Amino acid sequence: MPIGGSDRGSSRVTTALLTRSKVSSALRSTFCLMSSLTIRTDPEVEGALDVLTSSGLSRSEAARAAILEASRENRRAQLRAEVKALRNDPEDVAASRALAAEMDAIRAW
Repeated sequence: MPIGGSDRGSSRVTTALLTRSKVSSALRSTFCLMSSLTIRTDPEVEGALDVLTSSGLSRSEAARAAILEASRENRRAQLRAEVKALRNDPEDVAASRALAAEMDAIRAW
């Protein structure tokens, strides 16, 4: 007979421990996927955070959203620079015009 004198009580304790273990395991795996970032803020950043969190976002959510938006903007800037370089490349412009002329020649209407 288990400690505590009853199989039923032991079963509840075992179930509770297993359930807690599963929850703990789930939380552990969730938290391990994210790393931490510590930043120093000045009054300008604090003001911006106040604006961003006024809609209910947490400071962490606001920081993550701002970092992702900055990353997207950086990618857009890189694409704009690439387009500008291609537009200013005489060989690429000539190839594009030749392709457009070829496509016009084989167009059905």
